[in-house]
Amino acid sequence: MTLKTRFTLITVVTLVLVALAVLMAEQLRHSETVKQFTEMAVHEKQMLWQEIVLNDLQQLTSNARAEVSDVFRGAGLYAAMQAGDRKEIQMIATRIFESRPDDTFSHMQIVDPAGRILFSSSTSISVASDRTLVNKVIQSRKFSRGIEKDNNARPLALVVLPLIDKGQLIGVGVFARDLHNALNTFKQREAAEVFIIGQSGRLEYSTHEGLFSALKLDPATITSEQETLHRKLNDRVYSISVLPVLDHQDQSIAYLVSANDTTDGFMAQRRIQLIAYAAIMICVMLAIAALFWYLRRSFLPLDTLRETVKLLGKGDTRVRATVVNHDEIGELAEAFNKMAQKIQDSIEHERQQGEDIKGKVELIMDVVSMAAQGDLTGEMMIYREQDVIAELSVGIQSMLDNLNALVARVQKSGIQVTSSSTEIAATARQQEATVTEQAATTNQIKATVTEISATAKELVNTMNEVTSVAWKTSESASQGQSSLNSMAGTMQQMLDATASISSKLAVLSEKAGNINTVVTTITKVADQTNLLSLNAAIEAEKAGEYGVGFSVVATEIRRLADQTAVATWDIEQMVKEMQSAVSAGVMGMDKFSEEVHRGVDDVRTVGSQLAEVIEQVQTLIPRFEEVNDGMQSQSQGAEQISEAMIQLSESAHQTAESLCQSHSAIDQLNKAAHGLQEGVSHFRVKS
Repeated sequence: MTLKTRFTLITVVTLVLVALAVLMAEQLRHSETVKQFTEMAVHEKQMLWQEIVLNDLQQLTSNARAEVSDVFRGAGLYAAMQAGDRKEIQMIATRIFESRPDDTFSHMQIVDPAGRILFSSSTSISVASDRTLVNKVIQSRKFSRGIEKDNNARPLALVVLPLIDKGQLIGVGVFARDLHNALNTFKQREAAEVFIIGQSGRLEYSTHEGLFSALKLDPATITSEQETLHRKLNDRVYSISVLPVLDHQDQSIAYLVSANDTTDGFMAQRRIQLIAYAAIMICVMLAIAALFWYLRRSFLPLDTLRETVKLLGKGDTRVRATVVNHDEIGELAEAFNKMAQKIQDSIEHERQQGEDIKGKVELIMDVVSMAAQGDLTGEMMIYREQDVIAELSVGIQSMLDNLNALVARVQKSGIQVTSSSTEIAATARQQEATVTEQAATTNQIKATVTEISATAKELVNTMNEVTSVAWKTSESASQGQSSLNSMAGTMQQMLDATASISSKLAVLSEKAGNINTVVTTITKVADQTNLLSLNAAIEAEKAGEYGVGFSVVATEIRRLADQTAVATWDIEQMVKEMQSAVSAGVMGMDKFSEEVHRGVDDVRTVGSQLAEVIEQVQTLIPRFEEVNDGMQSQSQGAEQISEAMIQLSESAHQTAESLCQSHSAIDQLNKAAHGLQEGVSHFRVKS
C-alpha cells in the first residue's frame, strides 16, 4: 500500500468518523429533545387526568350531598335507620336508588356505624369496615372521596358521606360512579383513545376496544409508570403513554393508557432528520472530493520522484529528479540528485579499480594454473601497493614455497615407508605361520581334555547312581526288617489266638457233654410220659363214655412223647457230631500252633540276618560318597582345564586373525606408500 493511499484512507476514515460523531450527536440531541417533550406531555396528561378526576369527584360529591340532604330525610330513611328496621331500610333505599337521575351515581351503599352493610345496590362493591374511606368517615364524621377498586379490582370514583340525625351518627352513605365520563372527557380534551388496565393486566375501561386489540398491547407487560411507547398501524403512528391511576392514598391501583395519532408530527420529524442527515453526507462527500484533489496535486512531485528512483534502481545513473517547489518534497528531490551524482562517480571509480584488479588476478591465475598441473617452480609478482591483491600474491607465494618443501619431504618419506612396510610384511607372515601351528596344537590338546572331562562326568554320574542305589537298598532293607518285625508280632498274636481258640473248644466239648446228660434226662422223661399216656388210655377205656375226652388227651400226650423222643434222638446225634468236630478242631489247632511257633522262629532268624546286611550296606554308603566327591573334583578340574584350553585356542585364533588383519593393513600401507610416491612424482620442485 502506497503512502498516498495510506494518507487518503486515514483522512477518509477520519472524515467518516467525524460524520458519524456528528450524526450520533444529532441523534442524541434529538432523542433528548423527544424525551423532554415526552416527559412534558406525560406530565401534562397526568395533570389533566387529575383535574378531570377531581371535577368528576366534585360533581359526584354534589349529587351525593343533594341526595342525602333532601331525599334520604324526606323518604323516611333516617327514621328507619334510627328504628333499626333493616327491611324498611332496604325498601326505602331501593326506591331512592331506582328513582335517581342517571347522571348522578351508579352504585349506592348504606353502612351502619359498626361498619355493617345495611343496603347495597350492587354485589360488585363492598365498602364496609374493610375500606379505609368508610373507616375514615366513621371516625372523623366528615365526608371523604377518591378512587378505589371494587371487588373485581375495577377502579371507581367513590364518595363517602356521614349520615347524621339530631347530631348523632346513624350511618354512612357510599356513592360510586364508574370512570366512563372521565375517560370520555380525557379523550375529547386530549384527542386520544383512552384505556384503563388493572394491575392484573385486565382491560377495565376502553374508548376504542378495536384499536386496543389492533395495537397489540400486552396488558401484562404494561407495568412501568409514565412510559411512552410507539406503535405503527396501517401507515399511522400512535404514541402510547402509560400513567398510573392513584387512589385516595396515592397508591397505584391501575394504569391509564392513552393512544395519540402522531403520524403528522412523526413524519415531519422524520423529514427534518432525513434533511439533516443528507446535509451532513453532502458536506462529507465534498470534503472527501476536496481532499482527493489536494492529495493528488501534493503527491504529483512525489510520484515523479518515485519513478526516477525506480529508474536509478534499474541501473540508470544518469536520471535526475525535477525540482518543482522548494518545499520538503523539493528538498528531497535535490538530495536525490546529489546522491545519484555520487553513485555515478562511485561506479566509474569502481570500474577503473576493477580493470586493475582484473589484470593482477590474471597474473596470479597463471601461477596457480601451473601449480595445479604439478609445476611448483612458478614465481609470484610482488606489487608495491599494499592492497588485498598484494597480500593475496604474497600468501600464494608463501604457499608455493611451503608446498615445495612438503612435496620434497613426502617423496623421501614415501621411499622410507615402502621399505619399512615390506620388512613388516615379511615379519608378520612368519608370526602368522607360528601362530597357526600353535592353534593346531591347542585344538588337539583341547580335544583330549574334552574327552577326559566327558569320561570324568560319566564316572561321576555312575557313582551318583551307585550311591543312590545303595541308599535305596538300605531303605528297602530297613523297610523289610520293619515288615518282618511286624510279621513276627502278628504271628505271636496268631499263636495267642490259637491257644484261646483251643481253650474255648475244650469248653465247648465240655458243654456238649452236659447237653448229652440233658438229652438223656429228656429221653427218660419222654419214656415215662409215654407210659403215663398208655395207662391213661387204659383207664379211659375202663371209664367208658365218661373217659372219651380223657382218652383223647392221653392220645395227644403219647403223640407228643413220641415226637419228644424223636427230637431227643436228633439232638443226641447232633451233639455227637459236634463233639467229634470239636475234637478234630482241637487237634488241628494244636498242629497250627506248632507251625506258628516254627514261623516265628524263622522270621526272627531272617530279621537278624537282614540287620547284618543293612549294617554292611550303610558302611558302604560313606565310601561311595567319598569316591563320588573325588570324581566330582576330578571332573571339575577337567572342565577347568577344558575351559582354559578353549580360551587358549580362542586367543590363538584371535592372534592369527589379528596377524591377518595386520598383514592386510601392511599391504594397504605398502599400496598407499606406492600411490603416494607415484602421486608426488608428478610434482616438479625446485632443486
